[in-house]
Amino acid sequence: MIDLTGSDDIETGYDVIPEGEYNALVEKLEWKDNYEKTHKVLSYQVRITGPTYKNRVLFAQYDLNTKDEALRLKAINRVKRMAAAFSIPTNDNKLDEASFVNKQCNIQVSTYKTKEGVEKNSIYYFKPYKLIEAKKKEGYLGGSHSPQSSAGYEGDSIPF
Repeated sequence: MIDLTGSDDIETGYDVIPEGEYNALVEKLEWKDNYEKTHKVLSYQVRITGPTYKNRVLFAQYDLNTKDEALRLKAINRVKRMAAAFSIPTNDNKLDEASFVNKQCNIQVSTYKTKEGVEKNSIYYFKPYKLIEAKKKEGYLGGSHSPQSSAGYEGDSIPF
């Protein structure tokens, strides 16, 4: 047992990633225990590949087994949208977790505050990687130029 009594509180060293769109790679998608250890949740790990915040990792979970039907359906729909971004068919309503791993994509990162007031990141949605690359070649990256889009012009506060 390591005794840490008397040590100073330290920060994690990671600032919140600004809202925007990033290139990314899904590194892991696996079933893990939920926080209460009452059932399994689908947990994924995504690594940002650029253009900024390269190698930063984001984690999230989809609770597909919750007893709250509205939350369960919301999680299922998010997984289906994620599958669509990777062109993974969902016709039979079955997905192999391995089919998501090592897939490139673009993610829309958002921020939120916890009940304690701590700012955190979340992945708002996944987009197909090739679609964004095609838009980049045309010199256009986004629709409304709002914080939820990625304008990509010099001087913008959006990192992509």
